[in-house]
Amino acid sequence: MWAYSGKRNSVDDPVFATLSVTDNVTSAFPPALITVGNADPLRPHSELLAEKLRAHGVELETLFWPDDHQPPLGHEYQFYLDSDAAQLILERLLTFLRQRLGATPPCSFPAPTEARRTSWRQSPTRG
Repeated sequence: MWAYSGKRNSVDDPVFATLSVTDNVTSAFPPALITVGNADPLRPHSELLAEKLRAHGVELETLFWPDDHQPPLGHEYQFYLDSDAAQLILERLLTFLRQRLGATPPCSFPAPTEARRTSWRQSPTRG
C-alpha cells in the first residue's frame, strides 16, 4: 500500500480502512462475478468478499478453482487467453454481462480456435 499512500504503515491508517470492499458491502452492491485461481495469494480476500455479498443477498456468481486443479492458476490467470481456464471465465463473463445488460453485444467474438489460442509468446513472428 506504500505505493498508493506514501506511508510505510498503512495498516493503522483510517483512510485505508475505507478502501476495503469487504468492509463496505451493502445490499445495494451490484450483481457480481468473482473468480480466483487456486494458486492466487489473494484467494482468501475473494472468498471473504463472496461470503459478505451472499450475506447481504447480492446476486453473485463465482468460479473458484479447486485446490487440486492443474496447472495451478495464479493471480490474473484470466489474462492468459491461450489457456482453457481463461477461455472458460471469458465465456462466463460474457454470458454474465449479456444476461444483465439485456442486449446483444455490438460485435461477437468467434469461437476460439487452436491457432488463435497459441500464445503470442509462442508465435513464430515474435522474437
